[in-house]
Amino acid sequence: MRLPGSIVERVVGDQIPGPLRPILTSILVNFTALGLFGIFFGPWLTTELHASAGTAALAYLVAGIGGVTGGYLGGRASDRFGPRPVIAAGATVQTVACLALLIPGLGVPAAATLLVVVTFAQPVRGVAQRAALVRAAAVDRREAAFAGYRLVVNLGALAGPLAGAVLLQADWWALHLGLAVLFGCSLLLGVRVDPGRPVVDGSARPAGGGAALRDLRLWVVLFATTAAWTVMYTYELVLPIVLTQSHGISPATWGLLYGLGPAMVVLLQMRVTRWLAPVPAVVRLVAGVVLMGAAFLVLLGTVDVTALLVLILLFMLGDLVWGPASEDVAVAIAPAGRQGTYLGVVTASIWLGGALAPGIGLPVRERYGESVLWIGVAVLAAVAGVAYATIGRRTRASQISS
Repeated sequence: MRLPGSIVERVVGDQIPGPLRPILTSILVNFTALGLFGIFFGPWLTTELHASAGTAALAYLVAGIGGVTGGYLGGRASDRFGPRPVIAAGATVQTVACLALLIPGLGVPAAATLLVVVTFAQPVRGVAQRAALVRAAAVDRREAAFAGYRLVVNLGALAGPLAGAVLLQADWWALHLGLAVLFGCSLLLGVRVDPGRPVVDGSARPAGGGAALRDLRLWVVLFATTAAWTVMYTYELVLPIVLTQSHGISPATWGLLYGLGPAMVVLLQMRVTRWLAPVPAVVRLVAGVVLMGAAFLVLLGTVDVTALLVLILLFMLGDLVWGPASEDVAVAIAPAGRQGTYLGVVTASIWLGGALAPGIGLPVRERYGESVLWIGVAVLAAVAGVAYATIGRRTRASQISS
């Protein structure tokens, strides 16, 4: 047992504490299934079931709204019942939904409904999984736990599409069966997570979910993180469209270049988090998001493979700095016993950023040109940095600046 642990530590650059390993393993399998689902469901819906572009777009829009709702409900439920039953419930729903994909003659309305169900259930269990990490990690190791979270998420994002490509060599039925098996395995692993139901001392009983929504700091964090995720999804969703449409970069070439990002997270995330641990979290939040946005300014010059390599390097360095701190900031400002609720609210930023980046970025590029788009992304990142700095001033140093 020691040798595999030593090998993993050498690769990722830090030790993963024993209490975190069960939940991180469950998250790895979850995101392997999610990566497979995310890459292949859309092509199956539109090519095999012949759903129209409008129908597919509406399904994904409703699914996004479900994601926002699921994050909040998952956070509230985690605070009330503890993370384990919420993880189990979300994983069960996803497993059953993916088994339903195996029903012969499944139509577009039913498939679109299953997309919404799987998407809704993911943030329900996703928030609970992050809450479980918080409860399993020592207070001074929370960001290291979130670094481990980002590590396994990226591993899953790499493994899922590869597994799907192999399964699709048989047929779509095999892919859907493999998807259900993966979600089922994540369920079996999830029920082993046992951080225990949170116990709140009666003298320090936390405010309810409504009180959380009246916390100005939470709204500022939501704004800043939504802006940061909009920058992130500009890289994920908008940049590939611009490169392939306007600069002759083939999807295959971009796919190879894009793969450098997850590889950097796997190799460097734990190391960077450890190296920067003495730096106040608010400084890492500001510096990380500003670097992510500034990376796009490279494209104001010549757009070629060299420029893209520089952009990827700068962007991912910013992401490595920003990522764990951005996960922890909601926990840092949360009252006792309400970490799940705060995580759930801030989870909405992921879905909002995913909608805003193409929804605003592509029309801006169409009307004003790419230079305005890239400058606008850099400005948005700076605005996010200012908002994070405001949180740093509003929050006790011991909460967010340590």
